[in-house]
Amino acid sequence: MKHRRFQWICAGVGSLLLLLNLGCHADKTVTTVDALWPAYTFYEAIEEAETIVYGKVVDKGTTQIEEHVIGEDKTFKEYYRDVTIEVIEMLKGDEESATVNYIEMGGETSTQVIQYSGVVPVSAGDRVLLFLRENGSYICPDGLFTEDEEGMITVPQNMMPQTSEMALEAENRCTVAEYCEWIGSALA
Repeated sequence: MKHRRFQWICAGVGSLLLLLNLGCHADKTVTTVDALWPAYTFYEAIEEAETIVYGKVVDKGTTQIEEHVIGEDKTFKEYYRDVTIEVIEMLKGDEESATVNYIEMGGETSTQVIQYSGVVPVSAGDRVLLFLRENGSYICPDGLFTEDEEGMITVPQNMMPQTSEMALEAENRCTVAEYCEWIGSALA
């Protein structure tokens, strides 16, 4: 009897979670775009980036759609949002900038949710560290770090400086201040 009641409770909780998940995009088609991203080392990322900034997300625009022609009959659409970052610390780039804009791939229309593999969307209020290209996109998903409540970021091994004792781990947690100091040392 207890086993059957447990099964019904689990089924009910599972159904509720499914409904809550579907409720977010009930009438929309969710499309995941498999993107190929370049891999950079810590030093390559610093060199490739036009701007390296630590800041707070203050605005996230609506989804923009850009259509590209790739052949006589072929086109593809690129979905993105403009995100405004309030500069806390400019590590590389225009030191006079109070804000920096970057392009977050993906978005949502009235009928679709478009997600790009590897892209973690940010929200207003998030504190982030970004390695940006000249056009405002980040150099790769490894070029975006979101700070947690403890002031820590998780850094993949390839984005750790070789001089760091932590560079041996597959993923490393460090403070934003510590990572910014490593970037500053590499830029000096």
